[in-house]
Amino acid sequence: MPSEHAAGATTVPIDRLDHFVRVPARMTGEELRFLVDTGIGFIVVNESVASRSGAEPLGETYTGRRMTGQLIEVPLVRLPTLSVGDWAVAGLVAGVADLGDELGGVLGPTFFEDRVVTTDIDAGTFTIHGPGETVDGVEARVRVDY
Repeated sequence: MPSEHAAGATTVPIDRLDHFVRVPARMTGEELRFLVDTGIGFIVVNESVASRSGAEPLGETYTGRRMTGQLIEVPLVRLPTLSVGDWAVAGLVAGVADLGDELGGVLGPTFFEDRVVTTDIDAGTFTIHGPGETVDGVEARVRVDY
């Protein structure tokens, strides 16, 4: 069962990889960069990171489809503690894939559990809010052409 550790909100700097938001993360003392993708459904870790971290192979696979409809199958592992800022989760199940040299992995909603997360592009920050914390005054600029 995954365990979470963080008393309140934690904020980290972001950078961009194309149109994606990337955040600093740590696993077994290694500094990594993970994409944040709330549409992915679960966590994916780069195969090189999984092997270096001592992630435990589960002997199972996950099969899903990309938005393009392409079928993908990935082996599953149980991760050691993965942290973003002060938010740390141990024992999460993740898929393993070759993600290239610039990326440690992809964080999906299972990493954040019931936490509200916000991205402030202007400030260059990503915040994982404390349990039960409400977020007031978030302004979203939307352009609608009709």
